[in-house]
Amino acid sequence: IITGQRLPQAFHSYFSEIKYCFLFGQMKAVIGLCRVLLEVAFRDQFKRKGLARRHGDQRVSVLEDYKIKGIIREVSKELSMKYVGDDACRLYDAASKILHGETKDTDENEEYVVNFIRDTFAVIEKLYS
Repeated sequence: IITGQRLPQAFHSYFSEIKYCFLFGQMKAVIGLCRVLLEVAFRDQFKRKGLARRHGDQRVSVLEDYKIKGIIREVSKELSMKYVGDDACRLYDAASKILHGETKDTDENEEYVVNFIRDTFAVIEKLYS
């Protein structure tokens, strides 16, 4: 798994796990780890941009109280990258459906999973570009 951007060190262990899960055919684990990567990246950007402080008590008291889709929207808005937020929400929703058994067979399709990984990495690379 290769990324075109220099990303925070915290991501490297996830990349390694995704690679090994894929090699061992654990596709649901790959999808789940991609979802976690999206959460980690957007929460990191939310903190870096000071968005929790900016919103004060009106909308968010602490980061943990803020829902991931709200974080995605706020970060995307801050970076003027609505399309990145849309892609992230689409991936997050697809991963949730697979992990909660609402979508069948998709996660067993290697091509689908490779594209899912590629799309996830593309979103993360755009956040850190």
